[in-house]
Amino acid sequence: MMAFAYIVTYMLLPLVFEVFWFRIIISGYACDYEANNVEFRVTRKGRPVMNILYKNAESVEYTPMRFLWVEQGFHVTIKMKSCSYSFDYVVPHAMLNHRESFPFEIISRKIGEQNAK
Repeated sequence: MMAFAYIVTYMLLPLVFEVFWFRIIISGYACDYEANNVEFRVTRKGRPVMNILYKNAESVEYTPMRFLWVEQGFHVTIKMKSCSYSFDYVVPHAMLNHRESFPFEIISRKIGEQNAK
C-alpha cells in the first residue's frame, strides 16, 4: 500500500501537473507584428489578424499574468475610441522588467506623440 502511495505522490502527480501546465502554455497561438507610422498590424502565419490605427488608440494597459505564483507575462489591453483589444503576452522571465522592448510600446509611444501635438 505504501508503494502505491509513493508512486502516486512522487511519480504520477508531477506528470499530471506537467501535462496540465503544457496545455495552458499551448492554449494560445503566436502572432507577429508589423508597425509603420500609421498603423500597428498583427499577423498570424502571414495573414492579417487586425490593424490598429494609432489615431484611434487611447491607452495601453499591462496587467501581470500569473500561473500559481510564477509571473508568466502580461494581459495587455489596448483601449480604442470604439472598442478594446486584449492580448496575453507571454515573455521569458528575464524580459519581464524590460517593457520598453515590448511590441505594444510602439502604440504607447505613438499615443504620447499624438497627445504632445
